[in-house]
Amino acid sequence: MGEYDETFNDERQQVANKMLRFLDSAENIAAFRGRTAAEVFGTEDSRRQFILQLTPEEYIDLLAGANGIFRGLRRKDWKLYEGHVVIGDPEHPKWDFPEPEDKFALITTSLAAAQQMVQDGRSMIDVGLELSAALTEIHAFNDGNGRTSTLVLTLVSCGYRPEMKNTYTDTVGSVDSYSFAVNTSVLDVPIINITEGMEIGFRDQSGAVQMKNWHEGQFGFSGNVSVDRQMLFVRAMRGNMYYAIEALCGYFEQERVEDCRDSDGFIDMGALTRQLDDRAIDIIMIRWKELKKQHVEMVIDCIAHPEKDIYGYWVPDGQGGTEDITLLDHYKRCIKKRAEELSVGGGYSAIVDQL
Repeated sequence: MGEYDETFNDERQQVANKMLRFLDSAENIAAFRGRTAAEVFGTEDSRRQFILQLTPEEYIDLLAGANGIFRGLRRKDWKLYEGHVVIGDPEHPKWDFPEPEDKFALITTSLAAAQQMVQDGRSMIDVGLELSAALTEIHAFNDGNGRTSTLVLTLVSCGYRPEMKNTYTDTVGSVDSYSFAVNTSVLDVPIINITEGMEIGFRDQSGAVQMKNWHEGQFGFSGNVSVDRQMLFVRAMRGNMYYAIEALCGYFEQERVEDCRDSDGFIDMGALTRQLDDRAIDIIMIRWKELKKQHVEMVIDCIAHPEKDIYGYWVPDGQGGTEDITLLDHYKRCIKKRAEELSVGGGYSAIVDQL
């Protein structure tokens, strides 16, 4: 570990210790209702009861407080981020997370799913995975989402007692927590209609996208498109291409797409966008926003209801065949594999051993 990493790790350890003091200060946490963190999370029964009694408002306040401490924010700034959370290069940001106005409803959906899982007697590791995966996908805050989701996973699955404090300094106070933070990219939920993309012509028979000048951003808007709409469209196209393709499929018909195909069989993005006006872009953007929300809902659902046929997953069985498992099982295996690759131990083992 280099000097920068050691300094960074020391800073995160200090923040982790501050988080522990926050958890031990019951008077500062309305959701605890005067109890200590050890009383709320000390046993599996107490954790289950806490989740069942938690309101969406209390849950969000708890999340915002934890995130605010991780980021060193003043108390008045402990709240959901009201803007768009973006990732990637500042000059080419990706706008893949749900819209700000959808965050509260999605967090409420996640909490309701967790409460039903508790009532159904599901394991606390599954409940923790659902809550933390949802937070990762929602990205309710401008920063610190990984640490916040990891804290939730650890509290729900492992509990909290004075002798467990090293678990928390390991999981939320180390450099590894960035890499270990629950990575939901393996939850390839079946939101995208590949067949429709083939029928309309955006994809070939293998499912590959047949687009030209996509990533280069070579759009050819007509004079009928306002600058504001152009910016919205470009923003959508720079993000998750699957959302973008699906949103375009919802607007275009096959005949119109064929008019934009070049001699090599690819659809030219410049020719395609010349067919758009402000109304068309509004329709596409509504679908794009809905797809981002729907993705989070399906991430929640595939953990809450892994038995649904739609969440089946085929993996190699090591003997030349395949094994039929659920997306949730695949998710757990990927987390374990990532933990092995990072050689994580200490507090992480308390989580990994339950998978």
